[in-house]
Amino acid sequence: MERGVRAEAVLPTLDVASELEKVGKILEEVDAAVWRAYRDAGVEGVLEVLGACRGELLRVKRTVEELLDLTEVLKSAEEEARRSEGRGVTVRSRGGCYVVKYVPCGKHCSGCPHGPYIYHVTKAGGRQIWKYIGKR
Repeated sequence: MERGVRAEAVLPTLDVASELEKVGKILEEVDAAVWRAYRDAGVEGVLEVLGACRGELLRVKRTVEELLDLTEVLKSAEEEARRSEGRGVTVRSRGGCYVVKYVPCGKHCSGCPHGPYIYHVTKAGGRQIWKYIGKR
């Protein structure tokens, strides 16, 4: 595992793009159902649909809250990584960890180091698997 400063937060493992895609689909389905209900039964129909969709809407809310938590933790990890002199910052999560680090490009340019780059690191079959999440 990458050596670095260990942050205290424990995060869920999220594939951000996948989770946002799911949230978008759920919201589109709820929106379509609400409009159909309003057209067919007015306000009473809308209230009925919203009651039936409550579980899905609460799941969307939890997912968005987890993504916001992840964003906040990674933002503070980014600040620590900037001060860590290239070591990076490790933030533990269920199923692996996130590593936030700045990387020199090797050209000794005036902008080095570059980043922050965010990776999700897991272990499988005794090997580390680094998945690039993105640059902030």
